[in-house]
Amino acid sequence: MSYPDLSTILEVYPECETTCYGYAPSQRRRCRMRTRKDNRDRASYILKEGTRFLQHGLPVDGLLIELAPLVLCTRFHQYQADDLVRDWRAKLRAFQQQTLLTAMLKSLQELVDSRARSLAAGSAGQRLSERALSPTRLERSAAIVTEEEPAAIDREEEEEEREDREDVPEPEPEPELSPSRTSTEASSPAVESHVAEPTIPQSEPRRTTRKPIEGDCDICLCPLRGQDSDKDGERSEDSDDENDNVVPDTASDNEHDENAEDNLDDLVYCKNQCGTNYHKACIDVWLATQRTFRTPRGDPIGLSCPNCRAAWSS
Repeated sequence: MSYPDLSTILEVYPECETTCYGYAPSQRRRCRMRTRKDNRDRASYILKEGTRFLQHGLPVDGLLIELAPLVLCTRFHQYQADDLVRDWRAKLRAFQQQTLLTAMLKSLQELVDSRARSLAAGSAGQRLSERALSPTRLERSAAIVTEEEPAAIDREEEEEEREDREDVPEPEPEPELSPSRTSTEASSPAVESHVAEPTIPQSEPRRTTRKPIEGDCDICLCPLRGQDSDKDGERSEDSDDENDNVVPDTASDNEHDENAEDNLDDLVYCKNQCGTNYHKACIDVWLATQRTFRTPRGDPIGLSCPNCRAAWSS
């Protein structure tokens, strides 16, 4: 990570300013006493060393403690060295957080641009393939319509024959019904209702926390599924044209289901609260950035969901 000069971050310029960096409470202004020339030279050297430390990711607290007395007048304000170090640490921490945030936004923007380029390229290729397949689809549709006409006539004839058979009066039932037949008819509805009952809970979803995988990712604002849904729609349209006289192929259906499950590996969701879906690459950038932040006490902050701020569970 690139840093500017430490003197720019702390706003301390001993080579240009010769007065004390202390505060005069009685005058309500900065002290105007001059500092020693050798102290200013030493302070300039320490600031250059601090810049080098920052570039290599090394701590600079020790340098700040050594720097503070050198930019304060020896007569009145040496006691303010600790306060000056505290202010410098706050400025340095704020600058580092802003730099990390800028880096995160840049990474997300690059990710968004990359996905947008891939989606645009995929859409262009899909349009070309659709133009090439359009004549073939028209011919196939015309052939299917031609084959369906005799089948429709046969179905109409079968329905007419069935209606004619229904119009024939049935023989009168016997005056007495056997007890076994009566008991069988009475028990039939109970068996049917008993069989139908277990089908109700099977329709309930197994997972109630995850939201439907649709729309855009809340981090990069790109579609969650990308081009998969468009390609699936094209495959399903082609398969519908060929399935009128062909037995369904369960093996291809299973393969399609497995491909749909594989696509879910690129997506994750909030398992603790809101169930919002994200791209796995986007949430990895989000969590990696959160790990770099610290509380005012220096403790790492907890990883959280970008939407509901609940604790993130991988």
